[in-house]
Amino acid sequence: MKRSLVLAGGGAKIGWASGALQVLMEDGGLTFDHIDATSGSVFNLGMLLSGRSPAQIAAAWADLSPWEFVSFHPLRRYVTFWRLPSLLTQDAAVRRILPKWGIDVAKIRGCTHVNGHPVTATFNVLDFGAKRIKTIPHTEMDLEYLLAVDAVPGVVPPIAKDGTLYTDAMLLKDANLGEAVRQGADEIWVIWTVEDRAVWRGGFWNHFGHIFETCAVGNLKRELDAIEDVNRRVADGTAEPGRRHVTVRLLSPERPVPVDYLFFRNKKQMAPTIEAGRADARRYLARIGHLPGGGAHDRAAGNGAAGEAPRSAVWGR
Repeated sequence: MKRSLVLAGGGAKIGWASGALQVLMEDGGLTFDHIDATSGSVFNLGMLLSGRSPAQIAAAWADLSPWEFVSFHPLRRYVTFWRLPSLLTQDAAVRRILPKWGIDVAKIRGCTHVNGHPVTATFNVLDFGAKRIKTIPHTEMDLEYLLAVDAVPGVVPPIAKDGTLYTDAMLLKDANLGEAVRQGADEIWVIWTVEDRAVWRGGFWNHFGHIFETCAVGNLKRELDAIEDVNRRVADGTAEPGRRHVTVRLLSPERPVPVDYLFFRNKKQMAPTIEAGRADARRYLARIGHLPGGGAHDRAAGNGAAGEAPRSAVWGR
């Protein structure tokens, strides 16, 4: 069985994802043949491929001040703010975050194993000229691509490269399940942080969040539906040659993550966010019958929780 891990975006909520990642890989003993990252999860995958452990990744988020990601254009440019390419720059990420978190592009390109297991990794950006997702193998990553993965439109400027502009893929795809299928995954684990609540919140900032959530969640559900459709055709024998059943396990917060996508107050607020990710992941593993310390490839492809018949997809909380 081939297993993929899909790391979705979510800005500061990726702190929650770091706790969940630690539990899946350390408590659950899961290993992955393929790992994919979109948007803010570039930092978690970047640390993994640079040789940092899941525990170190969670610790990095716990030691993060909200101001460490902030760097401004020259102040005079804000006088004509309507001409600004973005609210902030990515200088802080280059000068502070990448060195502090041990993210090394050369190590990313040269990585062959994560936690002792052979791995292939991919990153996703939006080609603004083509208005299409470009998926980059980790062996081809460089600093420009790395920054483009998290180049949120309006927040930081796009990255000029290859004769086009690259930005965060969040509005077209915040989790690339299709790439996991293309990589041959029989089982896809998704760490998802974007809210999916039928609650309309007032205020411009919340409305901006609703746009992001609508795009991200809507596109996730579209990919889940496509996988489920193929699984139905596999089950009744009408699928195209080479198609096979794919199980999807979607791990998401049981309660709203206590930080915003772009802002949080201090380190004290991030600590419970990470712990919530750990707790949610432990409950999820217990619910599906994956005992702590269980082997990475110890279940038949497509099996759901212990005692269940194979299912097309297993998602929800």
